[in-house]
Amino acid sequence: MNNQELIDRHNQDTAICSVMHHMKTVSTTYDQIITKGNDIVPDILKYLRDNESAGMSVMMLLWDITKESPYEPESIKGTNGKDSGFVGFDVHATRKAWINWGKERNLIS
Repeated sequence: MNNQELIDRHNQDTAICSVMHHMKTVSTTYDQIITKGNDIVPDILKYLRDNESAGMSVMMLLWDITKESPYEPESIKGTNGKDSGFVGFDVHATRKAWINWGKERNLIS
């Protein structure tokens, strides 16, 4: 499989996952992608740019490879107004932040 096929397979295999650990273990492609390191980052960014269906598991690949996070999630407040210990990720905002991150670094156009 080429890089785009690996990323697409990972996205498909993890489409119903909502737990980060599960996103890393349910697909056989996770380790194959991560071991490619920074060389695959432009391909992941292109996939995000070109595929509206790209889920959090694809963005998590970028976090795991680059050790960066261009998106800061919001803390979820409980009914008492205090942080619940959970964070809320806006998938569309996270996707946009990664695409902008890639453009700023001239990794994608």
